[in-house]
Amino acid sequence: MSQPSGPPWTASSAPGASYDDPDLRVSDAERAEAADRLSQHFSDGRLDQAEYNERLDQAMSAKTRADLRGLFAGLPPTEAEAAAAREAAAAARDAEAAAAKQAASTAARQRRRRPFRHLVFLALVVVVAIGFAHAMAHFYLPWLLIALLAFLWLTHGPGQQRR
Repeated sequence: MSQPSGPPWTASSAPGASYDDPDLRVSDAERAEAADRLSQHFSDGRLDQAEYNERLDQAMSAKTRADLRGLFAGLPPTEAEAAAAREAAAAARDAEAAAAKQAASTAARQRRRRPFRHLVFLALVVVVAIGFAHAMAHFYLPWLLIALLAFLWLTHGPGQQRR
């Protein structure tokens, strides 16, 4: 989900507000919005008459977004901006919570699959062990039989006395 971006002059007072192209021309609506915000700050007593007039002239004569940059430097965000910032932060928290829930769900699915994987591995080990034992029996069994016959012949063979 993309974050809504605000006017360029809010870059100092609203987190996440930015424009890609500072040479993009501003509209009359953007100038009027800047003037409304400046008048709100003036009526709240944050700007004196001279500074208000200076910033208002800058806003009304702005041709590009770069001309509006710094217009609200040193001023706190208005209630609407603060509400928008809180809403954006809540949306980010919700997205983070959803991602954490998805990760937990994925981990739970993987834990449920583990016993099956262990059983497959155990079956593979048993098959390999049986195959190895079968191959070794063909290799060692004749020698074990020869050794047993030699032992019996030496202990009970024709040159031995019987008790």
